[in-house]
Amino acid sequence: MLSGDCDFGIADEVSSPYDDLLMLPCYSWQRSVVVPHDHPLTKLEKPTLTELAAYPLITYPQRGGGESKLDEAFRAQGLTPNLALTAADSDVIKNYVRLGMGVGVLASMAMDGADNSLRVLDVTGLFKPSISYILLRKEHLYSEHIFYFIENFAPHLSKALIEKALLAQSQAEVDQLFDGVTLPSYVTASKERAPFYYNYDI
Repeated sequence: MLSGDCDFGIADEVSSPYDDLLMLPCYSWQRSVVVPHDHPLTKLEKPTLTELAAYPLITYPQRGGGESKLDEAFRAQGLTPNLALTAADSDVIKNYVRLGMGVGVLASMAMDGADNSLRVLDVTGLFKPSISYILLRKEHLYSEHIFYFIENFAPHLSKALIEKALLAQSQAEVDQLFDGVTLPSYVTASKERAPFYYNYDI
């Protein structure tokens, strides 16, 4: 995107602002922990981070530097997660888990309520919510269909609000536009689904 090949991007857990891009928060999302039905963790009512750290973990790759909310949660308790494998695609993570290669940590929205092949563990409160962002190029003219797409993807991002963000001189000014704005939250796939979910390299 920074090369100018596309007009905008969608990214998760952007740890620091980009000099040439503006970040507009779209929605917050939670993580789920999934294991095979015969995994020892299924015997626990609610696993702790210490108990999760005892097993190899399979999750998304870290992008853009910094640390993810997963890393942050373990670090806060003086723990280091045992990251065995990473994959950008949630279905790949689930397949690795089915093969017994580790414990999966993935976006809750990626767990289809109809998929009973894995056990979803109760990890409420273990990880802080993550935020997905629309990334826009500064000083770029956007066509109407781009505004239409963004507003359908994240209804609180109206054309008027996006145009205000594009006039901002810094990410701090953009952040001020969203003070008091409650982001849509996608907690469980079976109850609340994002319209779609993409991972893009910046």
